[in-house]
Amino acid sequence: MKKTKIFGILMTSIFLFAFCVTIFAQDAVKIDPTQLFKDKKCIACHSVDGAGIASTNPNHKAPDLSATGTKYKADFLIKFLSKEETINDKKHGMKFNGTDDEFKALTDWLASLKPADAK
Repeated sequence: MKKTKIFGILMTSIFLFAFCVTIFAQDAVKIDPTQLFKDKKCIACHSVDGAGIASTNPNHKAPDLSATGTKYKADFLIKFLSKEETINDKKHGMKFNGTDDEFKALTDWLASLKPADAK
């Protein structure tokens, strides 16, 4: 009886430890928004000259996003990239395809982009 109880406590402790390690490890993962911008193919249309990111299609007429933060806040960008909001009566061409954490990292980064003289 005692051995069963000790074994149960030991197994529960091991499970809780593994669970906590998993949770904290997920929180430690840092998302690089500039790499995300490239990985999600935003560069197929847009550049961010201020961050040294060139569009892979220089003939595309999508705007450079280097000054996005001077015009828009992250909450607006979330709606715009979700096709719930418009700019100049146009919705964004592509709906964002990623996790909520990636979406937040990307929109926070875009909203932080300001020309050097505007900071």
